[in-house]
Amino acid sequence: MSSALKRKRVRVVYLGGIPLSEPSTPQYINDMLSQFLELQLVADVEVRIIDNLAGADITWSMVGEAARDIAAHYDEFDGFVIMHGLDNVLYSANLVTFMFHRLTKPIVFTGMAHNESTTQTTDQVVYPIIGLQTNLLTAVQLATMNCRGVILAYGPHIVRAVRAVQHQGVIQPLDSIGEEEIARIQFGVQLLPHAPERLSDSVEFWPEFSETVRLVQFYPGFRLSESEAAQYSAIVAVGYEEQLVPTNLPLLETIPVVVLLSKPPIVPVPEGVIIMQGITLPALLTKTMVAIRRTTDPVKLARALRRNDHDELL
Repeated sequence: MSSALKRKRVRVVYLGGIPLSEPSTPQYINDMLSQFLELQLVADVEVRIIDNLAGADITWSMVGEAARDIAAHYDEFDGFVIMHGLDNVLYSANLVTFMFHRLTKPIVFTGMAHNESTTQTTDQVVYPIIGLQTNLLTAVQLATMNCRGVILAYGPHIVRAVRAVQHQGVIQPLDSIGEEEIARIQFGVQLLPHAPERLSDSVEFWPEFSETVRLVQFYPGFRLSESEAAQYSAIVAVGYEEQLVPTNLPLLETIPVVVLLSKPPIVPVPEGVIIMQGITLPALLTKTMVAIRRTTDPVKLARALRRNDHDELL
């Protein structure tokens, strides 16, 4: 069979976080997908179940297992779909992004376009499941197309994970900062010109990441003792709106501190603090989690965080 006629293959990895009407098994999800005649023309689908936890209970280790599954089967499939609830999806999708270097194929996160609180008020079960089926079809189609990177496809909104921001309790759950959505649904999925195309390079997979990066919000009198700091490999902090960084951070000599600001700081920054701008908080946290396993040197870490390998920096 010529390459032009060869059927596409897509691996679907189920992480949980999606309230289904019966227990999730590979057969159940395959049966769900088989209801779409269009899907039979798109790809052959293989399903792997990681867990059935609620979206808020999905852990870093589960996300890492999903990424390792993709890495192990990377050459066997044309693309990948990860089923995941909206809770935590920005963090999960960004972690997967930074675990791969030179990603050449699409990894599409999808699930229900609404959280459980919104689905309970509309047709209880029927509408959410129909929406989930539609999103799966969209995600599988995207996984076969000429695009690459980690993509979020919830409802009609298709955005790259590194540029995604989330809205709570509204019809449009996801938006993109710094660029338009990369695709639209118009009688099928239509990629837009700025969507990254597939590559023929060799992908690199970095399976190690640190779960001991602590995310903090500065507040008056914020301090972290040496004993507390010893539990963490790095700190990622959200700076003040006035672009200020506390000068009395007592942990600078023990672990790296990365501070996210919306604009350049207006006062001198304490020595050893890495200032980052123009990146979403989920992207910065997960990028730090991967980078800190490759270097703990503040200079090298800053250089790694400021590289724009996935076009995550605005």
